[in-house]
Amino acid sequence: MKNRTTKTLLILLLVAVLAATGVYAAVRYGTQDDPLVTMSYLNEVKEPELADAYAVKASAAVEELKNNLPAANNAAITGDYVSAELTQGQTLKCEAGTELMLRSGKAAASAALTDITDGSTLEAGKALTANHLYIAPAAGVTLQTESGAALMLRGDYSIG
Repeated sequence: MKNRTTKTLLILLLVAVLAATGVYAAVRYGTQDDPLVTMSYLNEVKEPELADAYAVKASAAVEELKNNLPAANNAAITGDYVSAELTQGQTLKCEAGTELMLRSGKAAASAALTDITDGSTLEAGKALTANHLYIAPAAGVTLQTESGAALMLRGDYSIG
């Protein structure tokens, strides 16, 4: 019986020692004195890895957006002028703020346009003057061509 009691006490003592070690480890690990991960590891290894991964994903996302946007919208974002050819009967529908310049041909607007070149307003139905810069003051302004026209455009528009 004494042997059995001694065995039970040793097992309880072992369990108590292991529990105390677990509690000590849980309290001590991860503190400022004994961190689980060192700051130098984060700064020298993980930060560059994360920065590189972010740069790759960001570049891929930008390229995907550029490739999926139509040329007109791409030009609107970058601020570049785009040349467009309208054939007889085609219409150009402008959004507010679209800039346009008639390079050749004849075209008339369905609503008033602001003529930036000479600081005037082109009335609805009047023909555009070649090489004058116009701005559509509101959405829905359309341009009709009689025999076709070559234009320079910047902003949001659609050709139909």
